[in-house]
Amino acid sequence: MASSRDKGVTAEMQNLVQRRIYPFLLMIVVLMGILSFQVRQFKRLYEHIKNDKYLVGQRLVNYERKSGKQGTSPPPPQSSQE
Repeated sequence: MASSRDKGVTAEMQNLVQRRIYPFLLMIVVLMGILSFQVRQFKRLYEHIKNDKYLVGQRLVNYERKSGKQGTSPPPPQSSQE
């Protein structure tokens, strides 16, 4: 008769691994989700800071809303400083 000790893994160790593996995997998945969320947030913060620093004075020109009423609003006044 072969006992569990002959296999190299005791029943206690196998039971411990089976009880701990799913919480461990869940923790890994949650940490990966939090990490990816934080990376996205830092990218958005970087873009925001970059835009604040380098886009000073930029303005949106020739912007017209797509609507059913075309030509009802007068065009914006043109400045002679350009």
